[in-house]
Amino acid sequence: MTKNQFQEMELEESWEEIKRVTSKTKEQHLRTEGKRQAKKRKNIREAKEQYMTKKCKKTEDLNSRHDTFNVHKKIKKATGRYKKQVLDTIKTNDGELVIKIERKFKVWQKYIEKLFEDTERPQREYFPETEGSEITESEGCQQNN
Repeated sequence: MTKNQFQEMELEESWEEIKRVTSKTKEQHLRTEGKRQAKKRKNIREAKEQYMTKKCKKTEDLNSRHDTFNVHKKIKKATGRYKKQVLDTIKTNDGELVIKIERKFKVWQKYIEKLFEDTERPQREYFPETEGSEITESEGCQQNN
């Protein structure tokens, strides 16, 4: 064999050794990463279990005190059926969402004007009393008795 062939073989062997060491290190690292992830998941499960156990004990304590209102409230929260209603969103008649406060006031003003707008009944006219005498204090007291 010539000198070049030895160099090529050494180069190939070196390359194979580098690949082998790299692969081995990668596998070890991935295994430890997998173990780390499994440990994290286990810790999360345990924390959830402790949290739920604590909530259940509080609910059982409320139940033993016959506080059915709060028991029901806690159960709704625990099952995810409890949601506070958010009433700060307003839509225009066109279905457009209103965000700015000034615009919300205008939408409310239009809504209330429309609500109290009465087109079916005629408007009453106000006539100030011009006839008759004033009621005296003694006459007012006689009516109350």
